[in-house]
Amino acid sequence: MTSAARAAKGNDFNDLARTFSDDDSKSNGGELGWFEPSDVMDQILAGVKPLKPGQISPVIRTSHGFHIVRLEDHEVPGLRPLSEVKAQIRATLIDEKSSGQLETWVESDLVKQHYVETMY
Repeated sequence: MTSAARAAKGNDFNDLARTFSDDDSKSNGGELGWFEPSDVMDQILAGVKPLKPGQISPVIRTSHGFHIVRLEDHEVPGLRPLSEVKAQIRATLIDEKSSGQLETWVESDLVKQHYVETMY
């Protein structure tokens, strides 16, 4: 049974990549990371574009060989709705504010009230 057939049957994609891949990403289960459409070959983009997260592409032939790709996630460029990013914005603002407050406390209260010696 080919690796493509095994992937289509539901075998663990990461294990298949570790076993059958010739790519440098083999050691980490074939993980390629995030990429922009302009970062990949047209044939790969055409094979990935119709996929939904979790789906596996048919065998894609390029000048570098044959590829089987599993799409983990697809993010559409552009503005995201506030409801999707509200928690992330809040966390970022809280981190920034608390970092500023900590710095102010160290510089104004802690250093002024204590003897501080820096050793390098």
